Amino acid sequence: WATKNEVTKIVKPPKVMKDEEWDGLVERLHGTKRSKESTIKQQQNRELAEQLRELHFKPTLNDNSRRIAADTKRGPMLRRMEMDLEVREKKLQQKREEQADEEIKELQPKPNLEGSKQSLKYLKQANKPTSRTVEDIMQYGEETKLRRLQR
Repeated sequence: WATKNEVTKIVKPPKVMKDEEWDGLVERLHGTKRSKESTIKQQQNRELAEQLRELHFKPTLNDNSRRIAADTKRGPMLRRMEMDLEVREKKLQQKREEQADEEIKELQPKPNLEGSKQSLKYLKQANKPTSRTVEDIMQYGEETKLRRLQR
């Protein structure tokens, strides 16, 4: 069909705009943007003004703060802070001492008697003397070390 019927295309040349027309187009496009922005700003200002009407700018104390402020038995705030600091330091010092005592206990050589309980059971079954001291167990440990070195 295209070969039998020639189609003539009409090509319109682009419209050449004058400077005044360009200025008008730019002003119209920017004007709509400006009007949208101004309506958005007006809405934001209204919302902000309503929020500011609701604010009173008065501090409020919660129940715990009121209770602490009413606690005048212990004296003025500075004195209470000093007393609390002293109590805290005493507790920390006590914990440090307890920790140091525990570390000292760990450093002292004491044999683990859990395994010897089983041996004690076998000694009783064999009708052998069961009275042992820590020195006996320590001596046994030394003898086993010596036997290992001899091997």
